[in-house]
Amino acid sequence: MPPETDLFYSIEIALGIEVGLIILIVIALSFLHLFSSRKFKRDQEADKMLRESLLKAITENQPPEKSTFEPHLRSLQVVVQVIRELNGKIKGAFWRKVKELILNEWMGDSIYRALCARDWKKKSWALQALALYPKKEVEERVIALLKDKVPAVRFSAATALLQIKTQEGINALLQVMAEEETYARYPYRDLLVTGDSEIFTYVANQYRDSNCVNVRISALEVLSQKIGFIKVDLVKKDLESAHPELTWWALRALENCPSEESVAILEKYAKEEKDERLRSIAIQSLGIIMDRKALPLFEQLLKDPSQSIRTQAAIGLKKLGSVGLSVLKNQTEEKHKEAFQAARFALSLPRDALDAQTVKWFRYY
Repeated sequence: MPPETDLFYSIEIALGIEVGLIILIVIALSFLHLFSSRKFKRDQEADKMLRESLLKAITENQPPEKSTFEPHLRSLQVVVQVIRELNGKIKGAFWRKVKELILNEWMGDSIYRALCARDWKKKSWALQALALYPKKEVEERVIALLKDKVPAVRFSAATALLQIKTQEGINALLQVMAEEETYARYPYRDLLVTGDSEIFTYVANQYRDSNCVNVRISALEVLSQKIGFIKVDLVKKDLESAHPELTWWALRALENCPSEESVAILEKYAKEEKDERLRSIAIQSLGIIMDRKALPLFEQLLKDPSQSIRTQAAIGLKKLGSVGLSVLKNQTEEKHKEAFQAARFALSLPRDALDAQTVKWFRYY
């Protein structure tokens, strides 16, 4: 057989094998799609049946029977999604009893096993179930999952700890927040800020007791979002800290405890501090306190060599209302060009731009 014939024969065999493989892959993908579609439909059915069964039990005010729910409790994900959806619509002791039956008595063992699973999705859904019905008995395992390599699991663990509400859990959350870098800290901070007065008390306790600089900074980041949970005496030692960031947050925290002492401290930093960043936050905190005794200082700082200081002083004057606005409007380019520019900038700001800084005053418990 000529060499050319051998070559064509080999090419035909190779093409035949490739075509065969493509056909097998297409068949496999078709079966996979069929399986996925059926599973999706089953999950949808289970979701619908569970929701209907729960609504029926609540409407009739009758404790649900396990035999009615058991066929629909196979998927923890479905159960969590349905209960979470209804959780925002239904309140009261009876609803708490229903959640206890499902998430504690009927599915408690399944949830605990899922916490120890290798599959990160199972762990995440188990933690979300604990956020809906907290159990202090598993807190140690939940704290351990704050170190999980999957971010979704870590955040679900943080959400569960916020609902379990213990000093140990909040301490662990602050520790994790302290170990994270820059933007990775924010999800934990924003989660803690949504907590109630009990959570903020635990955060304040940890700030008082911890000697770790990063933990203290993390606690101050949270405490600076709400008034009533920190005292001037508590932050005094951090005002002279060798760590500028800790001092920065201590000055920021003073805006939450308005008093003659806190105003005096902030005024001192605004006048004498060499670090421009610390001066700036001291002036900003004074503006948030809105003490009219600071008006002469703000007016003086309008002529400061630093642009950021002039800007914060102008914003502080605007927050003081009519007396501050009068000072801003009296600035002219002939008298002092930089003061005039800072005043013009502050006057151009919309009102809601300043409201965002003072909204926490309405979060006080």
